Amino acid sequence: MYLRSFWEGQPALLFGFLLFIAAHHALCPHWAFAIPLFAIALFWSKRVFVASSCALLFYLFTLFHVQIPQVERCEGEALVEVQDCTQVIHFGKPIWKLNLGISSFQVGGKSIGKNFSCPIYWKDFNLRPQGGFLYSVRGTLVGAEDGRLSFSSSKLSDWTKVKKTFSLTEWRFRAKTQFKLYLRRHLEPGDGRTFLEGLISGDFQDKLFSQKMRNLGLSHILVVSGFHFSLVAAFLSLILTFVASWRWRAALLLCGTTFYFLFIGPTPSVGRAWISVFILFSGHLLEKKSTSLNSLGIALIALMLYDSTLSLHIGFQLSFLATFAILLFYPISDKFLAKIFKERPQQEGQKMAFVDQLSYITMIFLRKGLSLSLAVYCVMFPFCLYLFHSVPYLGLLYNIFFPFCTSLLMFFFGFCLLLSPIPYVGQALFFLLNFCTNQALTSVLNCPVWFYESCTVINFPDALLALCLTLLTFLAIRLGQRDKEDLGLLNYF
Repeated sequence: MYLRSFWEGQPALLFGFLLFIAAHHALCPHWAFAIPLFAIALFWSKRVFVASSCALLFYLFTLFHVQIPQVERCEGEALVEVQDCTQVIHFGKPIWKLNLGISSFQVGGKSIGKNFSCPIYWKDFNLRPQGGFLYSVRGTLVGAEDGRLSFSSSKLSDWTKVKKTFSLTEWRFRAKTQFKLYLRRHLEPGDGRTFLEGLISGDFQDKLFSQKMRNLGLSHILVVSGFHFSLVAAFLSLILTFVASWRWRAALLLCGTTFYFLFIGPTPSVGRAWISVFILFSGHLLEKKSTSLNSLGIALIALMLYDSTLSLHIGFQLSFLATFAILLFYPISDKFLAKIFKERPQQEGQKMAFVDQLSYITMIFLRKGLSLSLAVYCVMFPFCLYLFHSVPYLGLLYNIFFPFCTSLLMFFFGFCLLLSPIPYVGQALFFLLNFCTNQALTSVLNCPVWFYESCTVINFPDALLALCLTLLTFLAIRLGQRDKEDLGLLNYF
């Protein structure tokens, strides 16, 4: 009964989840999807029937609309569009990675692929395909052992413009370039500047730096997601509090976060975060309430309809699953830890000595951080073992304090931007920002080798993953709806 009432109360999440399964199964069939589908079917209702019917139609649409080639190496004619352009380091040398949207790929006049994406690597930036055009090009499609595809075509003369299209690719690339040049004028070269560039723009070029972050379970910091969006929105809200009413503040926050979304680009995690923030602020403007789980479901539906191939994207899966874990498990883990680290009434806290108050605030902060880490690790532990075959032991510890340090650095960076026009003040603040960033990174970049020890599993079966995630979800729903207090807290988050 409690599971049926949960799905009845979160219809968008139910629709989004079934659309995701339909798209993923259409592109990469596997019988393990039968486990969560069977679990949902046990609590059959009219809403589940409608959602299942829509998912079946979407499954048939994906089969017809998308075709991903299964090739090792194949030469043919393609219709492509440049969707994004970033600089990466390859064997110590900078090259350009262009993400292509391929609407058609034909071999001998026969179509073997349509409506899929893959990258192409280009050496000469000045002689490269531009965004905003649909090209006809002859090239080679190369498949890797893990199923990922890449496109190869070395001559720009092979690219023929078919028509002009609307695209923000070139504007986005120029904007990010100007941002990085701005940072390079104010910050000294080093890990601090590299980290801040990637933190704000989402482009991390240093593979060694990125690998060290991943070894400690901090890879989510390297990808612009809801964490970054919430910090940007919180900073803008703090500034606008002094100059605008709540209605104007919500409208300006919508504009500010939308601009940040266009600046970063439509990656899966950014798209999910922007849709959730858009629903939140639109609700404030219209004086309507929405639950976070339904907002997550709406984002899932929107991205599936926008591009069903995102269901195969690892970043997409990690982003949605981590957010889902926080929304379901955080109230439960925080309530459990509150029995150990008990909160005191406000009046009692005010009577404490200053040192005791500081210790109490630190304890509450650590409890909240540990609750959040536990919530994420409950779900992400089996999923990361399945994807990466290892999970760092100290990831739980690092995720208690390092995201908090990152949020402070982003806030500090925002104030540096605001005060940078003031002579000497801006320069001093940027110097202090660079120093603080380098100090925060010391715990990651200079830690002992044994810090990177991890739990390793060579083979994690698909069916076992599906079973683990299904049981964990149902357990969280049961614990979260056991009484009205937990249910209210769940809807709040």
